[in-house]
Amino acid sequence: MKDDIDRKHILNEIKSTYKFKKDSEFARFLGIKPQTLASWHSRNTFDIDLLYAKCPNINADWLLSGKGEKSKLVKNTESGVKYIEELESYKRQLAICEENTNIYRERASNLDHKNKALQQKLNHMSNIIENNGYVFDDDFQDY
Repeated sequence: MKDDIDRKHILNEIKSTYKFKKDSEFARFLGIKPQTLASWHSRNTFDIDLLYAKCPNINADWLLSGKGEKSKLVKNTESGVKYIEELESYKRQLAICEENTNIYRERASNLDHKNKALQQKLNHMSNIIENNGYVFDDDFQDY
């Protein structure tokens, strides 16, 4: 039996629904590598469990068949549609903010190490100045 479901089209529809401009943004949202997403496109396949988990407003029947209503949310009003779109946009922004927060935490840790090293150098230079330019070995003892 031939599988005639166009999963590449389904992926593109989901990407469009969530307003991603680039495949790399969509892949980041899904938590996969862009190469994995490219492989799904070329092989006409995808991880249905992952898509269903990451895209909670997507209708499971549509995800399985590509037929019927894409969204499992009923869009009765224009304001409801706008709310759903804003919510999805906020989810994407939150994912990007979380990623940036991790980057900044790492950078802050690196700066903390650099600050400690600079403080040690400052203390050493202060000791030299206090001793009129002479450097004394801590192990030096008077005889």
